[in-house]
Amino acid sequence: MEKSDSEVVEYKNNLDKRKILYTSYFLGIVLLALILTELLFYSQNNLLQNNQWIGEKRMLKFSLLGSDEFLLSRSTLSKNQLDLSTFWGYQAVKSKKKFIPKSGSFDFLVPKNSYLDFQFILSENKRIGIRLNNLRSKKIVSFIKSSNGEFSNKLYLEHTLPEGWSNLQFFIDQKSLKLFLNSIEITRIALNEPLEASIGFHAGITGAIVDNIFVEEKNGMTFKESFRFKTKARPQVVFIHGILMFLLIEILTFLSRLMIKTKSNFRIKTRLFFTYQFIMASFLLFLFDFYYLSSFQHFNLSKEIFTRESAVLNKGEYYRFDFFRKWALALRVIEKEKKLLELNNYTTNRIWKGPLLCTSNPVRCLSYGQIDEVTNKFSDFRNCNRIIFLGTSQTVGAGASDIGKTIFAQVHESISNHQREKCLVSLNLAISGSNADELFKRYKDAFKLFSANLMVINLSNNDVPDNFGKKLSLILDYNKGLNTKSILVKEANSIDHDNVNYLRVKHEIMNEVGHNYNVPILPFHSAMSNLQNQDLGMMWWDFVHLTDFGQKLASDWLSKEILKIGF
Repeated sequence: MEKSDSEVVEYKNNLDKRKILYTSYFLGIVLLALILTELLFYSQNNLLQNNQWIGEKRMLKFSLLGSDEFLLSRSTLSKNQLDLSTFWGYQAVKSKKKFIPKSGSFDFLVPKNSYLDFQFILSENKRIGIRLNNLRSKKIVSFIKSSNGEFSNKLYLEHTLPEGWSNLQFFIDQKSLKLFLNSIEITRIALNEPLEASIGFHAGITGAIVDNIFVEEKNGMTFKESFRFKTKARPQVVFIHGILMFLLIEILTFLSRLMIKTKSNFRIKTRLFFTYQFIMASFLLFLFDFYYLSSFQHFNLSKEIFTRESAVLNKGEYYRFDFFRKWALALRVIEKEKKLLELNNYTTNRIWKGPLLCTSNPVRCLSYGQIDEVTNKFSDFRNCNRIIFLGTSQTVGAGASDIGKTIFAQVHESISNHQREKCLVSLNLAISGSNADELFKRYKDAFKLFSANLMVINLSNNDVPDNFGKKLSLILDYNKGLNTKSILVKEANSIDHDNVNYLRVKHEIMNEVGHNYNVPILPFHSAMSNLQNQDLGMMWWDFVHLTDFGQKLASDWLSKEILKIGF
C-alpha cells in the first residue's frame, strides 16, 4: 500500500528531526569530552608537570616551607599564568633551556609593594637583568647579580611602572641588550660577549604575574610559554572521555527506558537531556575551578607525594586532588612526581633541623641525623671554646644552598679565624617550626653535657607573646646554673611583610627579659632591615628565611657582635 504525499512528507520531516537530534547528541558528546579533558588537564597544571622551569627554592639543601607546594600546587599556575606570590612569595624560577636569544617579550603584572626581576642567567655566578620595581623607590633598576643574590653595577633608571598589565620586550645584537617597556626603550646594557643564557624571574613578597613568554633565537627557533597544560596525548584523552561518556549516557538512557516505556524519538531526547545536563555541570565546575578553587594554596598537599606523611587538608580538596591525579596517571598524561624531581636534579636529602656541628683547625661543618652521633663526641671538645645556637628554621639555615652558606657555619668560621690560638666547636640545635619551649626541653634532656661557654638564642618568630617571656627566663636560668653565657638575638623578618608589627611585641618581651637578667640583646631585625633598605640584592626567600646573600650579610653582622661581647 503506497503512502500518501502527506505521510511521505511527515516521514522525511521525522527523519530530518532524528538526524538533527543524533547530530546534536554526537556534537554534545564531543563537547562534553573536550570540557572534561580540559578539566582534567587544568587539575594537573602545575610547575613540576609543566617541566619547562626550575623552581629555585626547591634546589636548596636547607628546606623552605612551601618549596614543594610551589612546584606541585595548581595555585602557582592558576588561570594559566605564572603567579610568583604563592607560598610566602619571593619565588624564583629559571628556564631549563639555555637560549642564544635574538629577541623576546612577556606580559607581566607587578602589584603594589612588590617587584619583578627579569634576568638572563649566564652562569652560576653571573646574572644580568632588570628589576621592574613597584616597591619603595618605585624606580626601575638594571643590575648584574651574583649567584648568591648580591647586586653589582646597579643603575637606577628614570622610568617607573604604569598600573596594570605591561609588556617588556628585549632585542639583542653583538654589543648590547636593549629593553623596551610598553614599546618605549628604557635602557641598553652593554654585552662583552655573545649572550647564551637561561631566562629567569624572581618577585617580591607579594609576587608578580607573568604570562605569554616569547623568545626568538638566532637560529630561527622560537620558545613560547602560556603556562597552559601541554601534552601530545590530548586527542587520545578526548577520545577516551567521549567513549566513557557515551557509555554512561547509554546506560542511563537504558535504565530510564526500563522505568518508563518510551518511544524511540523520546529515547534520543533522553540521551540529549543527560548529555547537555552533563555539559552544563562540567562547564560550571570548570569555571568554578578556573576562577576560584585553583587559586587556593594548600601547604600540606606535597606531603602525600614527597614524604608519605599524613596530610592535614580540607577533605574536599584532598579527594579532588587524589581522584584527578590517579586518573591522569592512569591515562599517562602526567609523570610521577618523584621521577620528575630526579630528572631535574632537585635535591631529595634536605635538612630541616640540627644537630649541626662545626669544628675548627681546619673548619669543618657536618649535619648529623642522630643525636647519639653528636653526644658521643662531647668528651673530645672539653679543651675547646664551645658555642650553642638555639633557634628555629632561620637558625637552622633554611634558605641556604649548602651548610657552609648558613649563618651558623659562617659565624663559626669567622670566630674560629679570629681566635686561632684555641679550637672552637659550635653546635646548632635549631629545629624548623619549633619554639622556645620545645628547644629548651631538647637542650636540657640531651645536650647539657656539651657544657657550652656561650649560647646564642635567636627566637621570637614562632613563639606566642603569652608565655614567651617565661620560656626565655627558663633557658636563661638554666644557663646561669651551668655557667653558660647567654646572648638574646631578636629574630629578623623582611620589612616587606605585615608580620613585623606582631614581631615587635615579642622583641619588647625579649628586651624586658634581657634587661632583667643583664643579658646582651642583639637587634638583628633592625640590622637586617637597614641592609634591606639599601637594595643590596636578593636577601630573602620569604618573610623569615634568608638567601645565601642574606645569610652572608647576617653572619658578618652577627659574628662582629658576638666577638664584641666575647665568651
